[in-house]
Amino acid sequence: MLEDKVEKGLANYELTVKRRYRHRGGWLLDTAQGPKLLREYDRIRGHFAFENKIKEVLSMRGFERTDQVVKNKEDSYVTELDTGEKVVIYQWFSGEECDLRLSSDLALAGENLACLHHALEEVCIFEENDSLREMNLLGKIGKHTLELKRIHSYMKKKRQRTEFEIQAICCFDRFYEKAVEATGRLEHCAYYEKISALGGKYCHGDYNYHNLIREKDGMATVGFEKAGRGIPLLDLVYLMRSVRIALQIAIMATPTSANTAAHIFASPNAPKINTIPFTPSANTMFSRTIRFVLRAIRIATGNLSGLSSINTTSAASIAASLPIAPMAMPTSARVKTGASLMPSPT
Repeated sequence: MLEDKVEKGLANYELTVKRRYRHRGGWLLDTAQGPKLLREYDRIRGHFAFENKIKEVLSMRGFERTDQVVKNKEDSYVTELDTGEKVVIYQWFSGEECDLRLSSDLALAGENLACLHHALEEVCIFEENDSLREMNLLGKIGKHTLELKRIHSYMKKKRQRTEFEIQAICCFDRFYEKAVEATGRLEHCAYYEKISALGGKYCHGDYNYHNLIREKDGMATVGFEKAGRGIPLLDLVYLMRSVRIALQIAIMATPTSANTAAHIFASPNAPKINTIPFTPSANTMFSRTIRFVLRAIRIATGNLSGLSSINTTSAASIAASLPIAPMAMPTSARVKTGASLMPSPT
């Protein structure tokens, strides 16, 4: 039944499909026109129109490497089947997911984020559905703090508790204090007040390594389902959170991710993954990594603004900061080194 749906959907496109695989809740298509991703429209319809507008703006401003929607034979973005079901096909990429263990990928991710935010500066997009606007962060924290209290009260009232519930009750005070502290700090945060006064700025909303695909000549950005008005700094936070996890657990696996187009097209056996914790050194490495990514963002921002000088005496830094054309995709000299930030397992 599912195969029939895919076949009927593909009949509406000028695509020559060689192979297809399940991927990201849809079908990854290996076509003569390059990799594509077919998804059911019902899964994404609430944000689909606005997401397309964001990508159109990005493309017009030179940030073209995104998962844009492919039009069908009728010049429409959405294909309706005779069953009433709808499908859409996205442009996709044959690279690998961003590897946060590599300094080269971290630099690309940072520069790519600067280019993305630069392309979304002073953008005004009409949003038909007001619910698309991201709830203010202070409201989100308040909501989650209230949920935390409710769950704690519920667990305490139970006569019989699981081991997890017992441990959760013991940990409640520590987490609740952190939530209250976060609320207080945010209420007095000048940056948050400034962004809130502007009604937020357009950003990706889910900027992590799963949505960054590294190709030979740059970085592609996908997964704009949560894009909208919000706090741009949170895009960096999402990336740093991914880095934090990667630095806490060293992943020893085959070079190619099982979730990437290149890996799936090659059809190898799934890699075996072993995890080796090295938490004692994670904090120092994380701090160093933050500085590294922020530096990459600063260089890219300076380049986009027409600045060509930064305060550094490093030859590699000077080479990396040479001016590039506006909205050019990341190509800094530092990116080409491929050095790893992960410690050797030996």
